[in-house]
Parts: sequence; structure tokens; C-alpha cells
Amino acid sequence: MFAAVLGAPRAWADTHLIHSGGDSLAAVRIAHRLTLAAGRRVTAADVLSSPRVFELAALLPELPPVSGAEPGAAAEPELSAGQIRIWLTEQLAPGCPQNLVQRTTALDGPLDIEALRAALGDVVDCHPVLRTVYLEDEDGVPFQRILPPGGIPPLEEIRVPAAELPARARAFATAPVDLTTGPVLRLGVLHDPEVPGRATAVLAVHHIAVDGWSLPVIVEDLRSAYEARSRGEAPVLPAEAVGYAAWHGAEAAAADPAERERRLRAWREELAGVQDVPPTAPPATAGSAGGGEVGVIPAPVTPGAAAVVRDLARSTEATPAVVLLAVFAQAVSDITGARRFCVAVPVAGRSDPRLERTVGFCVNTVPVRVDTEPGADPLPLVPVLRRRFLRALRDELPFNDVVAAAGGDRGHRMPLVQVCMAYQTDADATLTLPPARSQPEPTPAGDGGFELTWELRPHHPAAADDGITGTVQFRTGAFPAATARSLRERLGALLGALDVRCSRP
Repeated sequence: MFAAVLGAPRAWADTHLIHSGGDSLAAVRIAHRLTLAAGRRVTAADVLSSPRVFELAALLPELPPVSGAEPGAAAEPELSAGQIRIWLTEQLAPGCPQNLVQRTTALDGPLDIEALRAALGDVVDCHPVLRTVYLEDEDGVPFQRILPPGGIPPLEEIRVPAAELPARARAFATAPVDLTTGPVLRLGVLHDPEVPGRATAVLAVHHIAVDGWSLPVIVEDLRSAYEARSRGEAPVLPAEAVGYAAWHGAEAAAADPAERERRLRAWREELAGVQDVPPTAPPATAGSAGGGEVGVIPAPVTPGAAAVVRDLARSTEATPAVVLLAVFAQAVSDITGARRFCVAVPVAGRSDPRLERTVGFCVNTVPVRVDTEPGADPLPLVPVLRRRFLRALRDELPFNDVVAAAGGDRGHRMPLVQVCMAYQTDADATLTLPPARSQPEPTPAGDGGFELTWELRPHHPAAADDGITGTVQFRTGAFPAATARSLRERLGALLGALDVRCSRP
């Protein structure tokens, strides 16, 4: 099982997840397989805290058995906690392009538009969340309505002169979505009739329906369905083991109030004394700290620094994400003077193995407490943040519940957490439509709603180098562009210092 997930020929009793190149996503996949094979509820936190094969085997008998309850979907289910956050941001800023997940792909070769249209309909029919609309009842409470399959596939063919194509592609990708009518997913195929055999495909999905895990499922299903439709056959797509709305409804119904209260108490104790990260925007601007414009600058990790991060992860039995979290937290402290604060860390939220093929917004955010001083060494933070991150996973609750439990009046600031580090290790989500050759184009950075975010994505194993693509996203109401540049410089300096220390004999 370890070997299959890690892509190794075999695994031994002392095979170590982190030492073998695994990360938190590998831990989720191992947890899924063990849950199905052993009938015990195994979580990513269990795998990360017992990273050797023999340690995990010894832990299995102590874990609770899997419940046999089968979920059923309500006719008009409530929104999940994560969906409510996105729905609220959509009410405050309708049509905000940061609420859209986008993928743009250049296609070179023959393309059967009608086969693609039919294939897109197959994918939407297969995944109920892609044909869901979001309405309000008479009290203004949002709910979901899943539409029946067989609707018109949301594909638009756009003929446009080559010179205008990039601008039209951006306009298509960022066009607002009406959540009350849908569709939440759309696919545009833009091409110049004077340039046959070349096209640009733009896939845009509202974040209320998908997370990073979902997108590879969608593009793989679309490829499979397109190949079948191109041959004149009806595709056979694997059904979701459990639909998103049905899973969320069952989770809510099965929640144990006593266990929830225990976790809330644990969070209150963990977050006691946490303070806001001081904004660096001028006072006249900081009055809208949670808002302002959204800016993005590149902030990658070089291949050399990424290698040092992986070496440190192995030596400290942490994941590369935790090492980078320590560097980010220290950099934030250095440029803002913050000492006791939280960093938001998105997590997959897919402990149920039946969610392997489910499209939906399962991702959750956990706050990780940081206690440091400006100018301190980030290396001692690594084991501390590893313990706190694992504890956060064990006591995971919807982010909204944790924020409410922490209390405190933040006024115009975002409550509890203002900064975020997102380490995206989801599978490749490049749209491929054989026999046309596909070349992914740069994807706009998302916006998780935080005031300062370092978003990272390790390069694909087939890439020319093993660096990490990164961006710093900032909201000018709290942190102007100059602060984002200072953060990038400080991140580079801290990573460089780690490189020097690790290479010193």
C-alpha cells in the first residue's frame, strides 16, 4: 500500500513516509486505502504521526471501526460550512473572479467540437454538484438544489481573430457565475477560423462546487468521455461512491455534540492569547484591512532551496509543507513584528475514502498557532509547528466553528487569521483531448480571502526542474505591494540561510 502510493517497487516494515518522498497528500491516499482494507477509520493525521509501516500497523487495532451507515441526500440540502464561506463572499462581492477555478490549455491538432460537447454533458451528469444551483429560502438561508441530468452541456465555441484570443479567453474565464441559475462549470473553445488545427480551451468552475482535489477528476473524466464520444461510443464513467451533498448531510447528521464540544474546548485553549498580525498599510488605508484590491507577485522556491527543504523535512520527520510553514511564519514575524499569531493552512478534508472520486468543495482550513520573535531562527519552529499541525488535524472542525470558538472582536479585520500558506500538491489537472496536443497555460492565482497568502505548488515530476512555483497574494487594505515584496525578499533570505547551514560541513 505504501509502495503503490509512493510509486516505489516495494515497501518494508521500516519504510518511512517522509523519508521516501511522501507528503500530506500521500498520507490522505494511504489513509483512504487502509480505511477500506482494514475497516478502521484511518486519517491523514494518523499516517503522519505514525509514518513508518510498522508504526501504522501497530496503531490500526486502536482506531475506531468504520460506521456502516449509508448516506442519503436531502432533496434540497444545506450548504457545507466551506460552501457557506464562499457563498457569503459571493454576496459581498458578486462575480468576484477569485471565486473561480480556471484552467487554460492550448490545443494543437484536430478537435471534434460535438464530441466534446457531448462529453462535457456526460461529466456534468456524472457529478451532481456540477448541476447544482444555490438559492435562498424566505428567511435568507441558502440551500442547494440539484438539477436533473440531461441538461444542455455548458460548452461555448467562440470564433475570434488570433490577435484578440488572449483577451477573449481571459474574459470568458472571469465572467461572473449566477449561482441561482448556474451553470457552475463552463468550457470555452476559442479559435481563429483562419488558423485551423489550433484552439484554446478555457475551463472555469465556481469554487463553491470544487476544490483542488476535484479538478483532476473532472479533466480525467472529460478526456475519457471525449475519447469514447469521438469513437461514436457512449462513455462509461465511474460513479461517485457518495455524492457531495449526500456525504455532507450524513456527516452533519452523525456529528457527536459531546465530541464537538471537546474539540471546541481544545481549540479555545490552543488559541488563547493569539493576536492579529499587524497591518502595514497606512492608517487611512488599513481601515478596510480585510478589503482593498487583490495583488499578486511571484515568489517561487528555487530548485536548490526546494532540495534543502526536502532534506530538512526528512531529518525532522516533517513534511516539506511544514518546513516551508516555519519559514513563512518567521518571515511574517520579521516584516510585521507579529509574535503570537495564526497561519491558515488549507487541508484536503477528505478523510472518508468514498470521496476519492467525489467532486465538491471538501477542503477545510485549520489555523496553526505560531509563537516566535522577529529575527528568530525558523528551524526550531519546525517540530513545534509539526506537532500543532497534527493536533489541528486530529481536532479538525469547520473553520467557521473554530473562528467562532476563538471569539474576540476584530472590528474591520479578518477574524482570528489574516495570513495563509497554501501548499498545493493535488494531481495534475491539465486538460488533454487526444489526438490534439495539450500545453497548459499559466493559471491565475486564487484568493482564499486572507490578507496575505503564500501559495505554493511543487513542480510536476516530469518538469525540467524540481523547484516550487509560488506567489504572494495580498490585499492592499492591510498589506500594500511593498510589504509583499519585502515578504518575498525575507522568504528568499531565510531559505538561503537554511541552504548555507545545511551545506556547511
